[in-house]
Amino acid sequence: MTLGVALVPSPGRNEMAPISRIPRDVLLLIFKSLHEVARRPDPEYIDSIATFYSGEYWSDKKEEEGQHVIEIFQENGEDFVDEEDGDKSTDGTEDGDNAEDIFIPDGSALAAPSWPWDEEDIYTDLFAPVSFPETAAAVCTQWRDLLSGVSTFWTRLIISVDDNSTPLSTIQSYLTLSGERPLDITISRRPQTFSAADPHEKARIAAAMNLLYPHMTRWRFLHINVIHASSIPFLDRNIHAENMVDLRLESRIADAEPRTLERGDDSFVAPVKSLTIDGATFRDAFLNAPSSLSELNRLTISGYRRTPRDMFTFTAWDLLRCVCRLRKVVELQLLDLNLDASQHDIHHEYFRLPMLEVLTLVGMDVEDLTPLLCSVNGVITLERCTTAPSQICSQHLNLIAQDEVESFLEAWMGCTHSNLSVERCAGFNDALLAQLAAPHADDGSWTSPKIRTLYVEGCPDITSRALRQMVEARWTEHKKRNFVLSNRNFEAVISLARMSVKDCGEIAPEDKAWFDENLKHVVWDSWEGGCNEYDRNVL
Repeated sequence: MTLGVALVPSPGRNEMAPISRIPRDVLLLIFKSLHEVARRPDPEYIDSIATFYSGEYWSDKKEEEGQHVIEIFQENGEDFVDEEDGDKSTDGTEDGDNAEDIFIPDGSALAAPSWPWDEEDIYTDLFAPVSFPETAAAVCTQWRDLLSGVSTFWTRLIISVDDNSTPLSTIQSYLTLSGERPLDITISRRPQTFSAADPHEKARIAAAMNLLYPHMTRWRFLHINVIHASSIPFLDRNIHAENMVDLRLESRIADAEPRTLERGDDSFVAPVKSLTIDGATFRDAFLNAPSSLSELNRLTISGYRRTPRDMFTFTAWDLLRCVCRLRKVVELQLLDLNLDASQHDIHHEYFRLPMLEVLTLVGMDVEDLTPLLCSVNGVITLERCTTAPSQICSQHLNLIAQDEVESFLEAWMGCTHSNLSVERCAGFNDALLAQLAAPHADDGSWTSPKIRTLYVEGCPDITSRALRQMVEARWTEHKKRNFVLSNRNFEAVISLARMSVKDCGEIAPEDKAWFDENLKHVVWDSWEGGCNEYDRNVL
C-alpha cells in the first residue's frame, strides 16, 4: 500500500491525474496537517482535522467559492489525484514559489504551531518507522525536495545512541535543513536496548553532541535518556542556551564520577522552565548554583544513593536550602532519593515556596522534609514513603502504596474542603477507620479533621460498616455546629460531603441507604447515589 491523495471533484467531473500533478500549495497544506498531527496527537484534534478533510466541513460551501477538499487515503498500488480543470500547473510547481514563504508567512493560518511535541509517553514510539517528515520524504524526490524547503519540518531531532545509532550525516542534515529555528532534541535508545550496559554509549553521545554544541542557542528541548549517567556530558562545560525551556537528563546506571563543578553565575544560562534530572547530577551541577534555575516552574529529581567512592554528600538540608531559592517552582517531584543524614536543625518557619502547588514524594524518608510539606498550597502525593513528618499542610493529600498511614494522617491538618485519596495502602483498614471516627481521649482533637472528600481504591481491609461509622461520627459532630465550615477553628472536625470507593469489597444495603441519604455524592464501584443531584459530577 502506498500513500495517495485525492481532490474531491466538482459535480460532473471525475478526472484522474498522477500524484506528481498535486499542486505545490496543496501538498504543503497536507504536510502541514501531518506535521501538526505528529506534533500533538490529541484524538479530538485529529478528529477535527479528519472532519475538515473528509468533506463534512465543506459540505455546505458553494462550488463557486473554489474550495476543494483534500482527502488522505491509502489505495492499493495506485496513487492518483482527482483534479479539476484550471488548478495549478500540471507539474505542481510555479516559478518563483518558495515553500517557506508559502508555509509560514507572518500572521498566516499556515504558521508553524507553537505547542511542544507531545511526549507524554516520550520514549515509546520515537523510533517508529512512520515518523514525519522522513516517511513523506521517502515517497518521491518531488516530495522530499518540497519538504526540504520548509525548515519547520526538520526541527525535531530523534537521535539513537544504541548499536543502531543515527548516522552523524543525518544529524547534520537536520541541523542544516532546520535553518535557524529552535530545535527539539531527543537523544535516546530504542526501548528494547536498555537491559545491558553499553561501553560505547558515551562515545556515541559525545559525537552527536559535538555536532549539536555549535547550535546551542537554538536548543529548545533537550531530552537525554540513556543507560549510563557517565554518558551525559554537557554539564561539564558552560551552557549558553538562551532558548532552552525543557531539559531532561535521565539514566539507568549511576556510574558517573563525582564531579566538582566550578560553576559561576554565567556557566549555565538558559531559561529552563522544566527540569528532570538524577540526584547526583543535580547535586554536582545545581545544588550550589540555584540562581541558574531562577525561571524553573517544574522540577523532578529522581534516583540518588551515595556510593562508597562519592566524596560529596546530598542531605535534606542541602536540598531544602537549594529548593527554597527556586521561587517560581509550581510542581516538585522527588523520587527515590536516599538523602544523606543532615547535621542541621531545619525549621519550617523560615522556608517558603510561594508558588508551589503540587508536591510528589516517592520512596522517600520524609521526616526531615517537614518545611517542604508545609509549603504546598495544593496537592501532596506520598507514595512508598517512610517516617512521617511532624506536620503536613495541604488542601489535598494522596497516599499511594503506603504501609504506614496512621502517622501521616495524624500529621495532616488540611483545611476546609480538603480531599483525601488513599490507594492500595495496607495500613488503611477498619482499625484506622475507628480512630478516624472518634476524638483523641487526651486532648479531644480529631485525626485529619478537615476531610471533606474521600477517595479509596484497592484497600480490601475496610468494610462499608466501619466506613459508615466513621462518616456518621463526623457528621454527628459537625451537626452540633450546624454544619458550619470555617478555617478559624483548625481542630474542629467537619463532615464528609463526597466519597468514592473502588475495589474495596461489597457495600451493605443499610450502609448504602445511609450514604445515599446523608452524602451529597457517593460512588461505590458501579453504584452511584447521594442527596444532591447538582453535585453528582463534582467528585
